Amino acid sequence: TNFIKKNKIDVLFAHNSCHPVNFIYAVALPRYYRDAIALGEKTPKYIVWWHDSHLERKHFLNPPNDVSNYLLQGIPGNFVEYIIFINSLQFKEGKHYFKQLNKRSKGFFELIERNHDVVYNTTGEVITKFKDLQKESFEKKVESFIKDFKIKELCDKKKCKLKDMVFCLQHTRVVERKRIDFALLYCYELLKELKQRGLSKAMYFLVSGTSAGADSSRKKLEKLNNDLIKDTGIKDLFLVFAEDYYDKTKLVFEDYPNIFAKLGGITTYFSEVEGFGNNLLEVLGSGLIPIIYRYPVYKRDIAKYKFKVIGFDKYELDSKQIDQAIEVLTNKKN
Repeated sequence: TNFIKKNKIDVLFAHNSCHPVNFIYAVALPRYYRDAIALGEKTPKYIVWWHDSHLERKHFLNPPNDVSNYLLQGIPGNFVEYIIFINSLQFKEGKHYFKQLNKRSKGFFELIERNHDVVYNTTGEVITKFKDLQKESFEKKVESFIKDFKIKELCDKKKCKLKDMVFCLQHTRVVERKRIDFALLYCYELLKELKQRGLSKAMYFLVSGTSAGADSSRKKLEKLNNDLIKDTGIKDLFLVFAEDYYDKTKLVFEDYPNIFAKLGGITTYFSEVEGFGNNLLEVLGSGLIPIIYRYPVYKRDIAKYKFKVIGFDKYELDSKQIDQAIEVLTNKKN
C-alpha cells in the first residue's frame, strides 16, 4: 500500500504472482486491492503476467485445504483485470482453477475468458548467418573462456588437443525438470560413438546456470556422472558447472551460447516441462543446433516454426539421434 501510494502507480504488472514461490507478495497484492476498494480508493489497473503457476508443477498440485484457501485468495486472486500468458496452453490448463475462483467472485471466469492474451517469450538474433561468428568480439569471448576455465590445462592433463574435444552446452539452471541427467546419459553415448569412429577423444559438458537453493540436483548429477564413468569406462567427459567460475571470469550467462557456437559445439535441452523456453530460443539465436525433448509447449507453440533441432519424443536413447548429432558436429555447413 505504501509503495503504490508513494509512487502513484497507475498500472501494475504483477510478474509470477500466480506462483507459490512468490507466495507472500501474491497474497498481499489482492489484500491491498480488497482494502483500497472497500475504502473507495482508486486502484491501479491490475495485470498479471502469468509466467509460471502452481498448476504447471506436479509438486504444487495437491495443497492442503488451508494453503488452497490462500491460493484462491491471492494466486492470482479475484481482483485481477487482465492476464497475459506466455504460451497457448496455460489458459486451457487453468480453466478449472478459474472456475473455482468464480465460485468466490461471480463473473470472474467470464472476465478472464474475455480479458486474456498470449505474449510469447522472444530473444534477439545474436547472429543472422554463421559467418557472423568470425567477428572479433566472439573470438575474444572464446579466448576468455579457454583462459578463465583453464581448458588448455585440462587438455594437457588429459593429453588431448582442443580440436579433439567436443563442447556441449546445457544452457539452463540446475533443477530436476531440466532433465540434465538424461542429457548426461545422451552425451556419454555420443562420446562413446565419436571415440569409436575416431572423431573425438573428449567432451566438455558445461551447465551455464545456477543451482536452485534447496534442490539437490547438482549432487545427484555429480553422483550420476561418477557412476557413468565407472559403468562406461569413459574418463574423458568433463562435467563442469559455470557457477564455480563466476568469480573467476567476466563472462556472463548470455555469453555461453555464442562461445559454444564459435567452438562448433552442440547444446542439450531435455526439459520435461517449460512455460515457453527462453533458453532454447537463446541457443537457437546464437546458431547452435539443440538436442531436445519435445515438451508440450514446444509441440504446441514452437515446433510450427520449424527450427533445426534434433528431437526426442521419449526419454529413450536412440542411435538415430546420436547419428544426427555427429552429422551436425562434422558437417560445418550446418
